[in-house]
Amino acid sequence: MHLLYRSILILLCFSVLASCVQRNDLDTLELRVYEQEQQIKKLNDRLGQTTKELEASRPEQADMWSDVQSMRNRMAAIDAMLEDIQQRSMMQEDRQAEQTRMMESLQNATTYLDASMRIMASQMAIELPVYRPAALAQTATIVGSSNATAEPVVGQVSATANKAEDTPPPPADQNGTTLVAADGTVLVVNPGKAPEPAVTEQSLYDAAYKAFMERRYKDALRMWEQFEKIYPKHSLVANAVFWQGETNYQLKEYGPAVLAYQRVIDTYSKSDKYRSAMLKQGISFGKLGKKTAAKVRLEELIKKFPKSPEADRAKKALKEIQ
Repeated sequence: MHLLYRSILILLCFSVLASCVQRNDLDTLELRVYEQEQQIKKLNDRLGQTTKELEASRPEQADMWSDVQSMRNRMAAIDAMLEDIQQRSMMQEDRQAEQTRMMESLQNATTYLDASMRIMASQMAIELPVYRPAALAQTATIVGSSNATAEPVVGQVSATANKAEDTPPPPADQNGTTLVAADGTVLVVNPGKAPEPAVTEQSLYDAAYKAFMERRYKDALRMWEQFEKIYPKHSLVANAVFWQGETNYQLKEYGPAVLAYQRVIDTYSKSDKYRSAMLKQGISFGKLGKKTAAKVRLEELIKKFPKSPEADRAKKALKEIQ
């Protein structure tokens, strides 16, 4: 009996303990649920506030987007304008380049014609006015002939400015043998000796011819004399002697001119300068006042070459002398 009571008492204790444990768990669970609900409420409040802020900022965003689109359109318009300006600039540069090429071509042609006329006038003893176009600040580069009968041709305009007759020559060495080649290079030749490798026969002849074309007659005379001295058997030596006479004639040194023309007449009768030498010698005699000698030489020219241009000029010269 006593044992039964004890068993019932133990069962009652367990029942009370079980009831207490379940109550505590429920209280804890309810507390947690409440805390979760509070957190959810706070989150809902924040979400609502954020939604209101977003809706309030939408008009501003729309305005900003509109401004961005407007700026993009303006940038596109500016890019189009810049491209158009660049294309026009390129076209203008092309036109200017073409005009520059045309001007250079015309300048070269004018220089060539002027030089050709002056050469013909010199050989025919025709006085021409000095022609120095303002637009031509450059002189012609002279390209020499490769045979004995042809003169150098006036070629492309060089970078050397046109010089007057009184332009001083380049610095010379003690023996006065500094020369200027066709490309403007200063050349030095030892008297009586073959030139340095840089100074060829043609470059020396071209330098002299170029100096004559630029009216640097003393330089031209010195270089042609040097050419004759160094290359006495060259095919252009007759031309060099004739041009010595021409440079003296241009310097109004008619005595030395007569002597140079006479050397062409005596030594180079087969040269194409022979008739010109006879004509210019007769006219040079007239310049010296030696009318008889002038008439004899000019009449000889007319008799030997009656149908030549030199003979026609000689007839006019005879009338001028009388």
